Amino acid sequence: MEHDRPASLTIRLSTTGPIDKYPAKPHARRVADHLSVPKGLILLSATPSALYPNSDQPVPFRQDRYFYYLSGCNEPGCYLTYDIGEDVLTLWLPAIDERKVVWLGRGSTVEEAREKYDVDEARYITSKLDLGRGVMEYEAVLEGYVRGYVSRDSRRRLYTLLNEPCDDWTKQYMVQAQDTSPILQYALNTSRTLKDPHEISLIRQANTITAAAHHAVLSNLHRFTNEAQVEAEYTSVCIARHAKNQAYSPIAGSGPNAGILHYTANDAEFGDSQVMVLDAGCEVSCYASDVTRSFPLHPSHAGYWPSREAESVYKLVESVQEACIAEMKPGNSFAEISALAFDMTLDGLLELGILRGEREAIKKVGTHFAFFPHGLGHHLGLEVHDVAPRAPQRGDVGLMARWRGEGLGPRPEYRHVHSVDGKAWVAFPFRREGWSGVKEYTIRCDVVDTAFAKHEEAFKAENRIYDVVAGEKLDDELVNKNLIAVALAKLNPVLRGEKDVLRKAVECYWHLSDREDDEIDECERCGK
Repeated sequence: MEHDRPASLTIRLSTTGPIDKYPAKPHARRVADHLSVPKGLILLSATPSALYPNSDQPVPFRQDRYFYYLSGCNEPGCYLTYDIGEDVLTLWLPAIDERKVVWLGRGSTVEEAREKYDVDEARYITSKLDLGRGVMEYEAVLEGYVRGYVSRDSRRRLYTLLNEPCDDWTKQYMVQAQDTSPILQYALNTSRTLKDPHEISLIRQANTITAAAHHAVLSNLHRFTNEAQVEAEYTSVCIARHAKNQAYSPIAGSGPNAGILHYTANDAEFGDSQVMVLDAGCEVSCYASDVTRSFPLHPSHAGYWPSREAESVYKLVESVQEACIAEMKPGNSFAEISALAFDMTLDGLLELGILRGEREAIKKVGTHFAFFPHGLGHHLGLEVHDVAPRAPQRGDVGLMARWRGEGLGPRPEYRHVHSVDGKAWVAFPFRREGWSGVKEYTIRCDVVDTAFAKHEEAFKAENRIYDVVAGEKLDDELVNKNLIAVALAKLNPVLRGEKDVLRKAVECYWHLSDREDDEIDECERCGK
């Protein structure tokens, strides 16, 4: 007896364009919702091609992030318009110049753009008209479209954030849109804060490649002797995985360089440095990653900490980071999580003996901020410091999370993407007896005098003062009764360099050594 076989159905689908397009149209609708207007025209421009001054070499291209958010197009010289009332998103492309194709290649045709990008229409910015007898004329199609839209109805408003240098015809619209530009920017920032699944997938891809590059550095660190080798290993892995662009300049700092927040020289020898900080993240389709890791530099045992002090500081930073990541949940306040980070840092520095004094007194004056001069983290997306949902001031493009967790907007939601920094910024020009490794971790010079001027009460006489810049220890006698700190506070609190500040303080020390009061405005003998 034969059994009936179930019927089968085969469906074959084919497409000439990408299946998973960047969701430009939903982004445009989201921005329009935040504008809350029934009619209007959004006009944005891509980054134009440019040459270096006095050179024929091109500036590396980086697409305008607002333009990319509403187009998904990573080509120079384009425009986009979005008719809010008609719900029509149009990508405007530079006309192809056959004379330049052999030299520079070409951008997309309108037919290719309709297939590649999530837009309703694709058109050329200008159109070439054949007037006969070899006479050609270019029609400004986009210019005519915008003029016609605005002139047909006075209630139709133009919303624009145009890049400069822009075409001559757009300059009048930049003036007309001065009142609407901040509104559009706020709508764009608010929309960009919440990431859709496509955006999150791009960030994850960037994270995956960045992580592989960091792992490659760790695997080969025992062979390296300088920062340049670290950067070379990291970037080569990213490029080999088709992530040619970095979200920011890689930071590969060893020893004192590890404490410079935005150090990018990456050219120092390791020498006797105890720690390495690698802060680097690549881009995938314009979406950023941001990974920071600290690891030991041991002269003979790779992967081992060269001192107990260095390991203790690392473990403190690691514990703070893990605790804060655990609190990154929908509904929790980012400001409160930032406060947790600062409190844990303060407690840890006290426990290690790096800070000495009464906890509440130190917290009140904020001494521990000198060891934690940045915020806890920031939004991540089309920028490594992605925009926040705050109404901007005119001209303030490129908002970022502010110091100490301010400006991050609403409480975290499932589609917020944040970076929680785990950098071991733990040095100061003070040391406790026996902490020979502390000078390996320097902080920015511009916070040192502030810490001296405001927080000398948190440091006791047993602290030794170091000139980190020169690498020299000052005489122990000069530490007596904190008079150097008093001199810094009273004589010149606005100085910005550790070296100069300490030198000037020492010069005045003997003039002030017999003074116990805190009402010293200037040295009576030298006037400093």
